[in-house]
Amino acid sequence: METGQVRTLPSAFGLAKLSWNRNRLLLAGMLAFILLLLAASGIYAIAYSGKIYPGVKVLGVDLSGKTKQEAARLLQSRADKLLESPVVLTADKHRFQVKSSDLGVRFDIQAMVDSAYQFGRSDAFASRWLQRFMAPFSDHEVAPVVSLNNAKTRDTLESIASTVDRPVRNAKIILGEDGPRFITSQVGVKLDIDSNLKSLSNSIPRAYEKSTTVSLKVIYTRPSIEDSDLQPIYKGLVAAWNRPLTLKFGDKQWAMPVSEVRQLLRLDTSGKLPKPYLLEAPIRNWLEDISQEIDSDPVDARIKVLSQSVELVPHKDGYTLLEDQTVERIQTEAFKSGIIDVVVQVTHPNLTTESLKPVVDKANAMVNQPFEVSYRNRSWTLEPQDLVQMLRWNKDDTPPTPYISRNKLRTWLSGVAERIERSPVNARVIVDNGKVRIIPARIGVRLDIDANLKALISAISSGNTRQFALQVQRWEPKIRSSDLRPAVDLANQLISDPITVSYSSGNWNIDSTTLASWLRWEGNGKDITPVLDYDSVRSFVYQIAQQVNKDPSDAYLSVAGGYAHIVPETVGVTVDIESTTQKIINAASTSTRNVTLDVTTSYPQVTSDDLKPALDKMLYWTGERFYMSLNGRTWWLDPSDLVLALRWYGTGENTVVYLDENALEQQIRRWVPQDSVTDMDINYSATAQVAMKAIVNGNRHIAIVAEPIKNDTSDQEHKGYESFWKGDFPDKWIDINLSSQSLAAYEGSKQVKVSLITSGRPELPTPTGLFHVLSKISPKVFISPWPKDSEWYYPPSKANFALLFRSGGYYIHDAPWRSVYGPGTNGSGPPGDARTGSHGCVNVPYSMMAWLYSWAEVGTPVLIHY
Repeated sequence: METGQVRTLPSAFGLAKLSWNRNRLLLAGMLAFILLLLAASGIYAIAYSGKIYPGVKVLGVDLSGKTKQEAARLLQSRADKLLESPVVLTADKHRFQVKSSDLGVRFDIQAMVDSAYQFGRSDAFASRWLQRFMAPFSDHEVAPVVSLNNAKTRDTLESIASTVDRPVRNAKIILGEDGPRFITSQVGVKLDIDSNLKSLSNSIPRAYEKSTTVSLKVIYTRPSIEDSDLQPIYKGLVAAWNRPLTLKFGDKQWAMPVSEVRQLLRLDTSGKLPKPYLLEAPIRNWLEDISQEIDSDPVDARIKVLSQSVELVPHKDGYTLLEDQTVERIQTEAFKSGIIDVVVQVTHPNLTTESLKPVVDKANAMVNQPFEVSYRNRSWTLEPQDLVQMLRWNKDDTPPTPYISRNKLRTWLSGVAERIERSPVNARVIVDNGKVRIIPARIGVRLDIDANLKALISAISSGNTRQFALQVQRWEPKIRSSDLRPAVDLANQLISDPITVSYSSGNWNIDSTTLASWLRWEGNGKDITPVLDYDSVRSFVYQIAQQVNKDPSDAYLSVAGGYAHIVPETVGVTVDIESTTQKIINAASTSTRNVTLDVTTSYPQVTSDDLKPALDKMLYWTGERFYMSLNGRTWWLDPSDLVLALRWYGTGENTVVYLDENALEQQIRRWVPQDSVTDMDINYSATAQVAMKAIVNGNRHIAIVAEPIKNDTSDQEHKGYESFWKGDFPDKWIDINLSSQSLAAYEGSKQVKVSLITSGRPELPTPTGLFHVLSKISPKVFISPWPKDSEWYYPPSKANFALLFRSGGYYIHDAPWRSVYGPGTNGSGPPGDARTGSHGCVNVPYSMMAWLYSWAEVGTPVLIHY
């Protein structure tokens, strides 16, 4: 508005007219625009007849101006690519990448082409016109027509489920030979296929538009037994498996080794949660053993008396192991702790420490300090150890009360009394230097034991004093000097002068000192009488008898000194001890002091005259030399040699004298040795027999029995069994050929000595085989094992040399009774016949046997054969 100008408003009519004009212009413009659009639409429709309008897209593919066939080809190519695109599926902790085609995605190409073609044609005119107009300027994406193949989708989901699904698993404990093992729990997982089919139907059709991750639905199932439920149980079980089970009571412990604990561990799985336990029977057996050490009766407190005081020994409670409760505790605590207290029942005793303490205190007050007992200027002390020895307890009281033993204290007081008391000394008689005199009497002092004992016990028991003074009494003697004077006078008369005992062989004097030592007193007290002791006098007489007594001795024969003679008899003398003893005692009471021995005489049974006939025979046999000759040589035996062969038996006139053949043979061997005769074999046994007969008959000369010695064995053939040894000969061996009745001694393979023999008769043959010398015996006396009524009996027979070669009595030995050897001497016949064989032994001539005995050794082989 310009300044100073005034404008006026149009009128209402003018305004209305103006508005009408404007509306007509607007309507005309609009109509012209619509006509233009219609014309353009018609032209547009004609231009895209049979084609898809511009700006239409399906699956991101621009189908503008494309026919249906062209659009179908483009969409099919696009769909094929989209079906190969990956889709990521997640389930639980798993991730799976699959193709859309694997999920069963399907594109409906024809439906999508039809939808694209109908865009801008099927709706109302305004809408169609608007679609056609707007499509070129803003792309129109036609919704894809997608569906799922449920069967294929399910297959894919089930394949995924095989990986995802896992069963629910409860936590578990397993007890095996290697120990407990823990199986962890597991949450169950299951893919919900039906729900996932439904959700995939909604989500998968758009998955091709971009990279898509689809979370699949899973169902989780928690286990009913979690790890946390079993961890405490498993921990306790592992602990019990790896440690010994130790039971404890006080300071005692008992440990079951780990190896045994493991054998007892068990797991009860019958409940929801497993329960570990130990086998009960072995535990109870173990507890029975432990109870032997724990179970005890209550022990009362007691009083122990020491050397100088009294000590209180505390009581002990009794204990009983409660097996059931202990087993229950073990089953509970064994999996918590390695050391478990056993359950025991405690029993208290009747007498406790507290109840006895006052008693002990009282007893100590009585005994633990010295107690002095006095008399005048002397004192004696009861030391604590003495008082303890006297302490006694009255067990009828509860608790027992202490007291001092009257007997013990009396014994002690009696000992004091022995030191205080001076017994009255009676007048008495003594012998002094051969005289009898009187020792005067003396007044004594004595202690009233009972009165002092009662007061002393009271003082000790009170504990108020530790001193006590004894009270004593005067004690008069019973015998005075005047009472003994008559007996002393009589005793001096008995011993005043010596006594002489005489016999033809000598005298024995008894002086006053000896008589005084024999003095004894008969009677008691004042009424005594002196006498000589009978046993002492008798002992004196006995000593005289030992000098005088002589037993009678018989005459007897003797060859001592190398000649035969008689040792004469002697007469015996015996002192009458009792009679002589009484004579001496009687003489002491009189003035006659001489005594003669009473003796008896005894005579021998055998006199020299009784033995003279036997002595004459002995002198007849041995009084001169005895001569023996062989091959012109002579030897002799002197009387002293012959005496050594004398023997006799019997007594007195019945004495029988004879010559001993063995002793005579020994003397012949001594003076006629074999080595002094080189060419003859002396038969000593036979020579001794001949000599004995000659001596008895008075002949003083004989010929020695001997046979020639064969030193050369060449004339005696012996066929030995040398091949038996196969060249390995022993150092020494004996070969016996029973066929040739010969024997050979070998050294290795060489015969060194040969002899004829006689072997066993056919009924008692000599055994064959290999034997060995078992023992050597010289001489040997053979005793018949058969009774006298047997045809095989033989009298005792002596051989000089014998070699045992087989048990049962088989010997190689000489045979003094045999004179013929060799073939034909081992036949049947009466004993002693020259042609009768032995009883199984091997008989060898004397000279050969003497050599063989010295040559052979124990262990030498003996080979016997035919």
